[in-house]
Amino acid sequence: MIPDSQAIFQMNYSNWMTDPNPEPTILIGKKYLVKCDISTCFPSIYTHSLPWAIMGKDNAKQNRSSRRGGWANEIDGLLQKACDGETHGLLIGPHASNVVSELILTVIDASLFNKGYRFIRNIDDYNCYVASRYEAEQFIISLQEELSKFRLTLNQKKTEILELPIALSNGWVNSLRRNEPNKSDPLDYKDVSSFLEYATSLLPSYQNNASILLYAFKMLASRSLKPSAKAYFRDYAMHLAIVFPYLLPSFEKAIIEPLSMDKDYIECLSKVIISDCLNHGDHLSVCYGLYYAIKFDFKVDMPDFEDIKRANDCLLYLFVYLYAKHFGDGYLLDRLTKHAKEFPIEGREFEEMWLFLYHIRSKEWLPSDEWRAIKKRGIKFIKPEYLN
Repeated sequence: MIPDSQAIFQMNYSNWMTDPNPEPTILIGKKYLVKCDISTCFPSIYTHSLPWAIMGKDNAKQNRSSRRGGWANEIDGLLQKACDGETHGLLIGPHASNVVSELILTVIDASLFNKGYRFIRNIDDYNCYVASRYEAEQFIISLQEELSKFRLTLNQKKTEILELPIALSNGWVNSLRRNEPNKSDPLDYKDVSSFLEYATSLLPSYQNNASILLYAFKMLASRSLKPSAKAYFRDYAMHLAIVFPYLLPSFEKAIIEPLSMDKDYIECLSKVIISDCLNHGDHLSVCYGLYYAIKFDFKVDMPDFEDIKRANDCLLYLFVYLYAKHFGDGYLLDRLTKHAKEFPIEGREFEEMWLFLYHIRSKEWLPSDEWRAIKKRGIKFIKPEYLN
């Protein structure tokens, strides 16, 4: 279990105290770095390739429909059901998808390792260190061959050979570290404003990479700040979250909690997000605005219901429902309940809206005995504190 989390693992989690960075060791004697990327990795994964990875391709094909295929074939079937019967593509987001992809990609890793290549793979990105340009080109060929065995391909646009030495860290990481305020705590207004403005100035050079701002936020959140510096940090971070809504999934952990942000400011942020983002079709950001309203217990100006309805977005419907339930908004609950009845009991439309429809409908309006049994047992897919 990951500390302070209900997850058993994170794909970006590493503990350098027990698992030191292997790159310096791999670098010894190497003159080139090969950078490769698997093209649209999760959407391209062929579900039948999971049994291939576990049992071997020939053995898996011979036992495709027999019980001897065991759990590998069972998971193959479940993956297809999760994607509406499609044999191509894994859902992006669930940890289970990461486990499945790792079962396949570690087989590819083992084949490359046995050929003598030494590399680091971060999910679908490969960094291989080699002694010559010829060896670099051979690695690209070998990787493509191994990927093709599982019907995967390289992203040619992201394939490159770089001559060493180069910095191991991303350029923006080094830039932020070099420009971090180095005076003793507490930092003042000028320290914080200069650093955040510098971090923002890096964005155009790195495709507006959210990691730059989140890393800068983390650096400042670990420091002691004078009241004026803390206020500037809070206000500027709110401004950035409105300009770059992709910061919202990390905003609570990066800003709200470390700064102990007052509810009034969170309310202000949420109202702006809900108003602006719905007009631009950014329904996920609207969900975050409603989430903050529910968690921190403040009301917002709800958009016109017809605008919500036209969005045709499962998560948006769900969060509007949770908001209405939290504040006892009978009118909104009534409109949502009537709208939920407009969807068929089963079929593709139900599958696309199941999370919303499952929670708002009675068991009689669910598509099968299995769904009704789950509902009857009181099983919820939302944390209880957001359903009360």
